Amino acid sequence: PVPASTPAPAPQSTDELDSLLAELDTDQPSPSKYASDPSPSLSVPPQRSSSLPTTTTTAATITTTTATSTSSAPSVPSYSSSAAPVTSSISKQKCKVVCIGGVKFSPGLCTGTFGGKTCARMRCTTCSFIVCSFDGKRWAADADYIFFRNNTPNGEKLSARMEDDPGTRAYCCQCNWISVDEITKVSAAKNQGQKELRWVCA
Repeated sequence: PVPASTPAPAPQSTDELDSLLAELDTDQPSPSKYASDPSPSLSVPPQRSSSLPTTTTTAATITTTTATSTSSAPSVPSYSSSAAPVTSSISKQKCKVVCIGGVKFSPGLCTGTFGGKTCARMRCTTCSFIVCSFDGKRWAADADYIFFRNNTPNGEKLSARMEDDPGTRAYCCQCNWISVDEITKVSAAKNQGQKELRWVCA
């Protein structure tokens, strides 16, 4: 015999279906729950500026003011250096005869005793100093070797042992000195201490 087929279950009512759908909806997570939760905020580090700090250097303007002294300087005897050339035409020439003389005999190229010129550029072969001359002056009697050794060629210090004598010219190096008013050969001249002069044309 053929078994009887099992009858299919009867369809449920509409109310039961709605109840099942409601239970299913309750089991599902609600989208509004996630929407209400604040999303975690990401901390973004600040962007580092690529521009470097700008340094402005201002150059200070320095104004130097030179104070001018109103006090008058003491009068210092002027002297001429015998090592200085007289003129360009004779700068490379030397005196044939080395002479010294008073103020009335101008310095230049000396050609002889009575040539009217005195040597303009002498140097001492003993101390190797140039020879200085002072017009209208003569050396005092107390001028000595130590005095000239310590003070030549400083005209201001040398003036401490000078005396006024118009027409006379005072000569000195660091080891010798003489005062003359007439033209004289250096080879024949002697200073106040009778010491020979070892001066040559430079």
